[in-house]
Amino acid sequence: MGGANNICSDKTGTLTKNQMTVTRFWGEGKIVDKFDKNDKTLSDNFKELLGWAVALNSDAQPKVRKAGFDQIGNKT
Repeated sequence: MGGANNICSDKTGTLTKNQMTVTRFWGEGKIVDKFDKNDKTLSDNFKELLGWAVALNSDAQPKVRKAGFDQIGNKT
């Protein structure tokens, strides 16, 4: 989690619910307020790199279920 500079409160349930949501990030020279994998403002190469970066910098272990998945391990 090398880029998380400010995690100061638990109003959103980051600690109590073990969930964290990215609300804004800097990518390809601009601030991105909402990420949509189908959005064309970010290149496909950047989106793939972002996906790998998130996956490789996490120790979450999702377990696939019929109705989705369950997170086992560190969800943030």
